[in-house]
Amino acid sequence: MRENVTSGTHGNPDEASPAEVETAQGDPMALPGVEAAIFGIANYCPVTLVGTKVIETVCGDERSVPISNAERVLRSNVRLGYGIALAGFFCPIFWISYLAGVTGVELRWHAAASGLIAFSGLLLAGWNRHHLGRLRHAAELSGRPIDHRRKR
Repeated sequence: MRENVTSGTHGNPDEASPAEVETAQGDPMALPGVEAAIFGIANYCPVTLVGTKVIETVCGDERSVPISNAERVLRSNVRLGYGIALAGFFCPIFWISYLAGVTGVELRWHAAASGLIAFSGLLLAGWNRHHLGRLRHAAELSGRPIDHRRKR
């Protein structure tokens, strides 16, 4: 039995339709994974987060799908973790000392401090992503909304 090749993604959102593949050839930025990775990293930059929050506040952007308080807290902690990791990776003290030509113990000290900050940010993001996944999985199994606040 032959599948219908004009039906698009065949139920998998990661697969491109034949028409999309033809237009993406030769253009590395047209690849869905590359563009998504670039925008994914840029969305966790602290400056981008502040700018997005300001625009949402000024424009009054409302979400179409309401989320529970527990999910909102976990999602904000994931973003916070990614912001801390980026701040650790782009630590100006390390990069200024590196580009200024500092060598030896001082450069290793700055690298270790930056690495520790970046690692702690990734640890925070990973921990909260894990708990967010458990929360969503529990909600799917129970058929309830994701709000786990106890009603007394």
